[in-house]
Amino acid sequence: ADYQIALPQNKNLNTGKIAFEDVVVKNNDARLLKNIENEIVLAYTIFNRKILIIASSKAALEQVLERLISSPPTL
Repeated sequence: ADYQIALPQNKNLNTGKIAFEDVVVKNNDARLLKNIENEIVLAYTIFNRKILIIASSKAALEQVLERLISSPPTL
């Protein structure tokens, strides 16, 4: 599918039954999609109800959120 070009190539993308896990990252509701090896394939959150952030790991999502929290954009 077309979305696969945006996903990490070094991870097993077989998620089996597709199900997201709801978590809280830096005080933001987020969702994680894990493969059958329990590795995160995709993570996303909506910052300030305005900005969609999509990342390939929880750590990357945390870093983006940290930067947005420390210096929020003006929209």
